[in-house]
Amino acid sequence: MAITIAQNKSKLIKKLPFICGLLITLLVASCLDDNNKRATFNPNSYPQGKIKLTNGQELRTFVAKDVEKQTQGLSGVLKEDFEETEAMLFYYEEDGPRRFWMPDTYFNLDIFFLDKNLQVIDIERNMPAHPGRSEPPRISQTRTVKCRHVLELKSNSELSRAIKIGDQLTWTSEEGSLSEIK
Repeated sequence: MAITIAQNKSKLIKKLPFICGLLITLLVASCLDDNNKRATFNPNSYPQGKIKLTNGQELRTFVAKDVEKQTQGLSGVLKEDFEETEAMLFYYEEDGPRRFWMPDTYFNLDIFFLDKNLQVIDIERNMPAHPGRSEPPRISQTRTVKCRHVLELKSNSELSRAIKIGDQLTWTSEEGSLSEIK
């Protein structure tokens, strides 16, 4: 019995470098910078519609209505995968304090805080992109604004620059009103 335990211990000791190497590899892989885990933006996975600006121009708009889509937002979306005529609308049922941050973003954003009727009540312009999720540098955050919805556009978009505080935006969709979208 004592010999068997000693032999098993000896075999385990010989395998220890392999086991440690495997554990270290798994640990490092799980801690890789999020740039290596970039999500692919799939526009078809979002409800869509159009937001009409006061100047008559329209934005193709993806609606982040559930918590999962709102958490993901535009994180991981590459600049070439999101057009300057596109926007993401974060839809909420109730007014509340909203604060957005920019982890794993690959282009600067203009962030528009909207009331329940899609009127622009506040704007944060040119929020700096932050590829990855590790700091430093610090990941930019908006100030906290009490609002109903939030709209994000590329900051270099002509359509984004046309939007001002007080503008009344209009929603249109084949699926109906914003509250009807699933």
